[in-house]
Amino acid sequence: MTSHSEPKAKNPMVKITADGKVIEAPKGGNLLKALLDNGVSVPHYCYHPGLSVAGCCRMCFVEVEGQPRPLISCNATVTENMVVKTQTETVKNIQKWNLAFHLINHPLDCPICDQAGECGLQNYYMQFGKYESRMEEEKVKKRKVIPIGDHVMLDTERCILCSRCVRFFDEVPKTSEMAIFNRGDRSEIGTYEDKALNNNYTLNSVDICPVGALTSRDFRFKRRVWFLKDIPSICPGCSTGCNVTISQDPIEKRTYRMRPRFNEEVNGYWMCDYGRMRYKHTHRESRISTPLIKKAATLIPTEWDETKHELFTIFKTPASQISVLITPQYTSEDITHIYDFFTKTIGTQNIFHCADSHLASDSTVTDELLFRRDKNPNSQGLLKISAHYKLQEQNLSLFQQKLKSDPWTILFIFGPHDLEAYPEFLSWFKENNSLKTKIYIGTQVKHQIPLFDLLLPTLTFIETEGTFVNFKGLSQKLSRGVKLIPEAKPICEILC
Repeated sequence: MTSHSEPKAKNPMVKITADGKVIEAPKGGNLLKALLDNGVSVPHYCYHPGLSVAGCCRMCFVEVEGQPRPLISCNATVTENMVVKTQTETVKNIQKWNLAFHLINHPLDCPICDQAGECGLQNYYMQFGKYESRMEEEKVKKRKVIPIGDHVMLDTERCILCSRCVRFFDEVPKTSEMAIFNRGDRSEIGTYEDKALNNNYTLNSVDICPVGALTSRDFRFKRRVWFLKDIPSICPGCSTGCNVTISQDPIEKRTYRMRPRFNEEVNGYWMCDYGRMRYKHTHRESRISTPLIKKAATLIPTEWDETKHELFTIFKTPASQISVLITPQYTSEDITHIYDFFTKTIGTQNIFHCADSHLASDSTVTDELLFRRDKNPNSQGLLKISAHYKLQEQNLSLFQQKLKSDPWTILFIFGPHDLEAYPEFLSWFKENNSLKTKIYIGTQVKHQIPLFDLLLPTLTFIETEGTFVNFKGLSQKLSRGVKLIPEAKPICEILC
């Protein structure tokens, strides 16, 4: 996931001076990136470290000693002992009036624009603009509110033609679905023949759009960004383990979006559309919101005190009659607690897992970029922990065989948080004469609800902290966000 404009790591570091401050940067590297990495504020629109250099927005001008005129820093390279100035009157005037050109035909719809609060035009106007408008002509009107795929909405009137989206589809998914059409002030971005975007990475174009030209149809008009709190986490959509930022409203206790967080080793600057939608299963409409216990053939809500009493009674059953099935969508810490509790406290070895050892380390991607066949975030972690307890061979296939023959009376199932990873989960599971009590611990369950005697709500990946291990064996930390379901409890509190 190396960026196109980024220098290679082997480039030697040299010293340069930026606004009187001596900094180090890779020799031959991109000057704008070097300045930004060292906290020097330089306005820019078209430059993105994960894309090739276009040099079309003309905002990142700087003065370099020895050069006859100002130059755009995104297309300049670092040389030893170069002296860069970003705050001269010449530079400020260039930025001020280039910004004016960007705003000439931009609509005055900031109050209703979904980009408000994250808009490069707004931010740079307040920092580098604040000029008296000289515009007397009518603004050029362009197309608005155009759906260009399942996830993206296009407003060509707001576009400043930075070409980031065009370069992204050319260079990352390599689908080349967007281009700039027409000339002069009639130029606008769009898709060829207005066809819909058709790849798994369309929402990355929304992330990199510096204005409100491309917006997310999923997030559009849902919440103003200044009400949201960002939490660093790991995507649970597959075994890649993309680093992400989760945006929640801590007062409303609701998750609104999930976006990529840069990690060069794992996902670079990007993530897939499938992964972005994984936050949806954390919403309360689809969650097990309270403990449920079966009484008179009907599952009814109950209190945790009654649930604990019921579990205490169940745990008195001889260990040989207790079995456990675990799915690899829990953190390594939760999985360790499950194995530790049932092997040591309960004393049973009848613990089985749903991790596919062949799939867990498979580096095959289904879309040539990030999305992998294993739709579980912690198969490697589960396999490693089960091996520690010498139970790695007890997989789902063996569990299904033994379910027909072994005299178990109690079954604990730690179900998947995201049912899309297991669309057929428990489709094979029917009433079994030997199983008298079936306990389901998880966040969601579909048609199998009547089969269980006890359903216990636990926490999703957003509400807990811990570790996921990706297909490479890399351990990555999740941070805890806002608890979305008051009655849900962590695994360590359920099994205690």
